[in-house]
Amino acid sequence: MTVTTVSERAPAAFSDRLRAASWGAHEAAARSPVMRALFARELPVTAYAAVAARLVPVYAALEAGAADAVADPAVAAVVGDCAVLPRTPALHRDLADLVGPARAAGLVAEAAADPVVARYADRIRDVARAWPAGYVAHHYTRVMGDLSGGRAIAHVLARDHGLTAARGASFYAFDRVGDPDAYKARYRAALDDAPWDEAEQERIVAEVLGAYRANHELLAGVPVDPRGA
Repeated sequence: MTVTTVSERAPAAFSDRLRAASWGAHEAAARSPVMRALFARELPVTAYAAVAARLVPVYAALEAGAADAVADPAVAAVVGDCAVLPRTPALHRDLADLVGPARAAGLVAEAAADPVVARYADRIRDVARAWPAGYVAHHYTRVMGDLSGGRAIAHVLARDHGLTAARGASFYAFDRVGDPDAYKARYRAALDDAPWDEAEQERIVAEVLGAYRANHELLAGVPVDPRGA
């Protein structure tokens, strides 16, 4: 009988390592005051609108950076099929539905001027130009999150506030994706096939954790007060 030692076993797939390394950060984001209020049915629509406005500069940077990042063949193989993007038109549409066009424009301008939001968006633009593999970390964090927890958020918004893909929650409509689970499986397979060595993979993991921290800070900047509902 042949005995396989731990050291002889095949290393874990990169997508599995990435998911395991970021699980704690994912759970921390889910426990943020905004998310707790949302799932406790205590988040005012105005607070949700503030979150959406703070996401606009982030997704604008993600979409603008794609052209630079996908010039790298390894990155193109992972994110080239950006069926989930662009998302900024949906965010603008939702904000106009939620608070009206004028107030929506004001919220987006306030968000863009916030140092926390600006730093997050700047980081995405920087890595897209200078380190395309780092761009994948931000794309992964946002897109895979949207296709996972985002679906639960959409359910809560529909249940508690009557928001749907037709009004107020089009950001969470992924018609072009088809089957979200199949899309995520293809994405993870592409990550596993990417030609990054172990050192580069570790850099990407670290960047994913940085992206989660940036998102946590983004959410923390939204006041949550059920009395404002």
